[in-house]
Amino acid sequence: MKRRSTCLCTKLQLVHDGEIDKSSICHCNACQKRTGSTYGAQVVLAKNKVSILGEFQIYNFTSDEGNLVKFHFCPNCATTLFWEITFFPDHYVAALGCFDDANIAAPTFSVYEDRKHSWVILPDSITEHVG
Repeated sequence: MKRRSTCLCTKLQLVHDGEIDKSSICHCNACQKRTGSTYGAQVVLAKNKVSILGEFQIYNFTSDEGNLVKFHFCPNCATTLFWEITFFPDHYVAALGCFDDANIAAPTFSVYEDRKHSWVILPDSITEHVG
């Protein structure tokens, strides 16, 4: 199944052909700042099933654990569409909310819960809780 993800201006697109590997919610400070919200929602995609269309810029960030994260964003509208993390070398992580298809599988795990805002209520689909 092909799914398309776009930035706000649609000049940068990600097309994924296959099943979603994982879907999650992340409460880390970087996701909160990247999204301007209380958490980020994302999917993990095998790189060999992804096509990237359009130009992007990269912002390199070092996570709390020391992993290099390469945020790929549109140089026109600044949407962070996808990123790479050194511990997932064969995968992209993509912002869930940028996909055209609103029926992508609900997140099943939540990470950095020690940074979760107290009023955030997690969906019933979350079965794994980490820190």
